[in-house]
Amino acid sequence: MQHPKHLSIADFNYELPDERIAKYPLAERDASKLLVYQYGDIKTHTYAHIAHYLPAKSMLVFNNTKMVEARL
Repeated sequence: MQHPKHLSIADFNYELPDERIAKYPLAERDASKLLVYQYGDIKTHTYAHIAHYLPAKSMLVFNNTKMVEARL
């Protein structure tokens, strides 16, 4: 994967089967996937681990938006 600075909208043109699109949130919301870009590497974790990647005294802003059936 490219460095985030070098990404373009064309990089997001890909095949995405309907069965891979989330229709409902997970029952355990903190089990949702979390991609982390750190030290030039991209890692996959779950949202439950987000505190490991946030600097001290970070501010988190939450919203209550709904999931829609859509793709980039």
